[in-house]
Amino acid sequence: MPSKARETHRSFRSEARSAPAVVKALVQFGKRIRELRLALGYTQEQVAERAKLDAKHVQAMESGKSNATIATIVALAKALHVTVAELFAAPAKKIKSSVTNYKSSEKHPQLALVAEPGTGRKT
Repeated sequence: MPSKARETHRSFRSEARSAPAVVKALVQFGKRIRELRLALGYTQEQVAERAKLDAKHVQAMESGKSNATIATIVALAKALHVTVAELFAAPAKKIKSSVTNYKSSEKHPQLALVAEPGTGRKT
């Protein structure tokens, strides 16, 4: 990419990140991560360890100050025992159901073979 085009691209990316809609989405995503983490009783460090991320990155995402790559989103969903769709859109009622299903499968491993947490789908 020629230098002029590269600078334009950087400028566009910078402006896009600070756009009100993007900032709002980052904050909402961060709140969602925190909500799911607390529902499971995990610390930021535990989520980071499970997702193979730095704890400071998890903290920055929760506060809406950091973007997440697709790979990070997938890792967070696994660490929080939800699907990627649930990570973005599951209602608060669904969280309790997902957490209850997950905790039941921890106590009774045979249940984990029957259904994935929060989905009801057989594994």
